[in-house]
Amino acid sequence: MKKVKMILPFMLALSMLLTGCQKAAELLPGIGTGTASSGLRAGGYLYRELDDELINNIGTNLPSSAELQKDEEGDTTILQTAKKAEVDTLVRLFTNIRIEEETDVFVTDSYNSVTFKWADGKSASVSFNGSNLEVKENGSWYYYTLKNFDEFWEKAWSGEIAGAGAETEPDEGTEETEPSEEKTESTEEPTEETTTEETTEESTTEEETTGETTEEETTEESTTEAAASFDIVPSKASFIECEYYENAAFSALVPKGWKVDIFPGDYLHYTFKIYDPSDPRLMVFFNMKTEGYTMNAKDWQFFQNTYPDSIFAKLPYIDPQTTENFYNHFTEALTPNDSDAFTFPVIRDFTKIETYGTNATKGEIVRAHYTNGNGDGVDGVFSASLYPVNLYYMYLLNVYDTWYVSAPENELPDWLEVLETVFSSIEFTDTFIGSCYDQIDIEAHQNAEIAKICSQMTDIVMQGWYSQQESYDRISQKQSDATMGYERVYDTETGEIYKAPVDFYDNYSGDRYVPVTDDQYLLPVDGYIEY
Repeated sequence: MKKVKMILPFMLALSMLLTGCQKAAELLPGIGTGTASSGLRAGGYLYRELDDELINNIGTNLPSSAELQKDEEGDTTILQTAKKAEVDTLVRLFTNIRIEEETDVFVTDSYNSVTFKWADGKSASVSFNGSNLEVKENGSWYYYTLKNFDEFWEKAWSGEIAGAGAETEPDEGTEETEPSEEKTESTEEPTEETTTEETTEESTTEEETTGETTEEETTEESTTEAAASFDIVPSKASFIECEYYENAAFSALVPKGWKVDIFPGDYLHYTFKIYDPSDPRLMVFFNMKTEGYTMNAKDWQFFQNTYPDSIFAKLPYIDPQTTENFYNHFTEALTPNDSDAFTFPVIRDFTKIETYGTNATKGEIVRAHYTNGNGDGVDGVFSASLYPVNLYYMYLLNVYDTWYVSAPENELPDWLEVLETVFSSIEFTDTFIGSCYDQIDIEAHQNAEIAKICSQMTDIVMQGWYSQQESYDRISQKQSDATMGYERVYDTETGEIYKAPVDFYDNYSGDRYVPVTDDQYLLPVDGYIEY
């Protein structure tokens, strides 16, 4: 971590301030009405609220370097690092910052900023007044308090992030020396084979020789020994990299190694799934339209008795006409269309947990759980738009815009950023939309619009996710951890969260790994502790 101090002339400092604030204003359009805009949700994560693609995806597209600027009455200090461990820690802390509320508090001569830079030369900056977000809109200044900002800021400047301080520039007139890499026998990191007897003997020998072993040194050695007896295994989601996928119908960012399967249908019934072949529970599914469902048992029975070979007799009836009930009939309605080229997911025991609102075509968005064809649990966010069609003598049901994102049971929080990246990147081509127009006139216009706004629905999904019933989610995840034999711990050095065996604290006596707080239970798991 490199630290540089600069005394800026007043006008130059003012210029930098205005430039930085202008950048922030550009990132946050719509502010300036006197109240927080709809784009700045209380409780929302700062990096998700900013209208900047680099910042929005910073959790999956990690920057190569970071720069923090602290300005106190013209005395500006810049902190720079390109060390991966330090940058990753800064990103982790930054993505934990949440917007709280609008405030009138303004701190004179305290203008701070953080800039992240990527290997391709791109960069993104966010400006702060003291510890508050500061933006300018229509000639007026607005300020927003932030949760967890102080932890991010203080850890960065105090050198508590991984490897901090190793590159601090020396004061003027001080000879720069390389840090000593020589290790004495007592400071060598113990291996898993190191026994308690050997450690005790080594510590005693050193104390007799130097007479200067401090309690702090003993604690550090104990912590290191405890940490050396287990391994940190990163979560699969942390390794995901996306690549660009494109065909004649749509384009998307797809994780490397995942597959894209296309149902061989026409434009209005276009269907695809993007999934991990090693675990298809990780999936983004999209279907533009299915139709021909009767809406009650009486009409369905009529076709069963009179026209048993008709599509209306073969398809299930949907009553009531809800998103949840449609997914309860998803498998019997769609799996008969399976082929060598495409198989529809098997969804059984679909159970709605909560509603996030409606999508752009008025279909309900729900968080739910189901069991797949192998009997494995799956969690996800699901939507479908159900529209009755009047045939004069009866009503039939059309279902548009069926989509969902899913992950293995209890792993949805860990994978949601990856799934969101994929889903929000979906963009249908003009050629495809034009073909929809040509296929069926009025209906096609409606359905093409459904397709075109697919990526916008992610905002609703994420808004619902981050404003979900937190107490329920904490309880359910705690119960799941207990069932699976885990407890969650927080790494105070890296800011990461791990699942550890329930007896972890019976074997660990250091202070680096501490139990998570209730709020941290809602954050993604970065890895697992294994003995």
